[in-house]
Amino acid sequence: MLTGLGLGFFGALAGVLELQAQHASAMRRMSAAARAEGRDTFTDGEWQEFNALRDGGIQLRNAAIGVGVAGVLSLSAGVALLATRKKVSRRVALQPHGGPLGGGAVLRIRF
Repeated sequence: MLTGLGLGFFGALAGVLELQAQHASAMRRMSAAARAEGRDTFTDGEWQEFNALRDGGIQLRNAAIGVGVAGVLSLSAGVALLATRKKVSRRVALQPHGGPLGGGAVLRIRF
């Protein structure tokens, strides 16, 4: 369970990193557009948009750090638990059962 959760966190990390890359790309396009027009600085509206993109990028960076740390911790804990597990011999087990005609439970008893 922890291993799957860790892999899920890594999927979320990839999504956050993609969003951060989109923010950085938009900031680069804004800078290139201002330079193409021969300006050394942004207009007031462009500064507001640029700062909003920068602030969003910083929040995404922080989210990426948190999700990445959570992914590493849960994945490593899951792998450690899988590697050190011991097979338990159960004499009595209640197992779910399903088929095309219905479902139920099977009680297994080993002698």
